[in-house]
Amino acid sequence: MTKRRTQAERTETSDNAIFKAAIEIIAKEGPSSMSLAKVGKSAGFTGGLVSYRFGSKSGLLQAVSERILELWNAKTLQDPKLQQSSGIERLKFIAEDYLHNVRKRSDLMIAQHRLMHASYGSCPDLLPYFQEFDKNVRDSIGSIITDGNDTRQDINNQAFATVFIATLRGIAQQYFINPKDVDLEEAKQMIWKICEESLGAKT
Repeated sequence: MTKRRTQAERTETSDNAIFKAAIEIIAKEGPSSMSLAKVGKSAGFTGGLVSYRFGSKSGLLQAVSERILELWNAKTLQDPKLQQSSGIERLKFIAEDYLHNVRKRSDLMIAQHRLMHASYGSCPDLLPYFQEFDKNVRDSIGSIITDGNDTRQDINNQAFATVFIATLRGIAQQYFINPKDVDLEEAKQMIWKICEESLGAKT
């Protein structure tokens, strides 16, 4: 006999479907084109259910932004493989994984970029989520440098983290605009070289 799901399990399942539908719509059409009715229809529910769960379009966009950032944090910054690597190798892994998702043009990656841009434009309610996320990412990269036994300790960790993040996002934006003109493999190798030359411990 099939075990009946609890209300909490049913809610989690429907929320996951709603998040998936919202991310797909944001990736393809942008946050301005997303509506509760459109998300509900794509997820197999009514717009009324989406409204009941998230209150408004702004509430859903905030929840989606938070979910996307949680997924990236768990996937990249907390990946178990990172814990077994040196400082520079951990940064290389982050860069490789990020550019891999750029190459795939995953809905998650494109939705993140669209929401991030909207946060300092048409959707200011999203800004606190991305401000906190950016700070956490910079702090995490700074800790990787500080804790690494193969990294120099005489550089400004926060400045390097800022440039590292900006480089990855800049490459992504160029690739999304014109993928034929951006060689992601060459870009990755250049980032690796920069990490090695900038952070490699002096001998």
